[in-house]
Amino acid sequence: MGRIAGKVAIVTGAGRGIGAEIARTFAREGADVVLAARTRKEIDQVAEEVRSLGQKALAAKMDVTVKTEITSMVQRALEEFGRIDILVNNAGTIHPAGFLEATEQDWDAIQNIDVKGLFLCTQAVAPHMIKQRYGKIVNVSSMAAQGWYMPGFASYCAAKAAVNNLTKFTARELGVYGINVNAVAPGEILTALTYQNQTKEQVEKKLKDSRDMTMVKRLGEPRDVASLILFLASDESSFIAGEIIAVDGGRIDRM
Repeated sequence: MGRIAGKVAIVTGAGRGIGAEIARTFAREGADVVLAARTRKEIDQVAEEVRSLGQKALAAKMDVTVKTEITSMVQRALEEFGRIDILVNNAGTIHPAGFLEATEQDWDAIQNIDVKGLFLCTQAVAPHMIKQRYGKIVNVSSMAAQGWYMPGFASYCAAKAAVNNLTKFTARELGVYGINVNAVAPGEILTALTYQNQTKEQVEKKLKDSRDMTMVKRLGEPRDVASLILFLASDESSFIAGEIIAVDGGRIDRM
């Protein structure tokens, strides 16, 4: 029996990177998974991986900024599985731009996906968790929420700070119904975004600098984040609520 055997989980941004690894980890631990993302091909592939691990999977192509699409996804999940036990708000985006050069569109794109999307998904799922008096909601924040200076990431830092505060607010609001709400705050994690739009030299410098900033002298991998989220999604964490837990290798600039 897995640590979340018999549970039903929704994972947003599940088509690649951390989201895909969360889905696979949940499947290995006995959960059926609803995979939500904007790219059909990616979630279909991860859904097949979930099924190959012996669990059921529902691939839902949707945009977390569109309420009607979220409502439809939740309804499909209930029709397919009859319940929703876990929600992982992992969908997010980054559009690096200097503070003075960033456009209103840049700002809105990040706030809409990282904050509004989390709000809409939580609002859509929470009533069903309230009815069953049980639920686990895990939000994916970032070390960027801690107020550190990260050039080009003003909107992203602001959005993730909002995620932290929404986590604490919803934990207080929903805790009385048996719903645990927490967040994880990853540091530098090796995903496709690590290499996006950069030269080989830029990537090598970024990786070295990031390794040197950790106490364990390595970069994180998606499985490092997924393992913590698994714990927060399991009953092992039933007395943890409203926490933002760093998974960043002990970033020196956090101390």
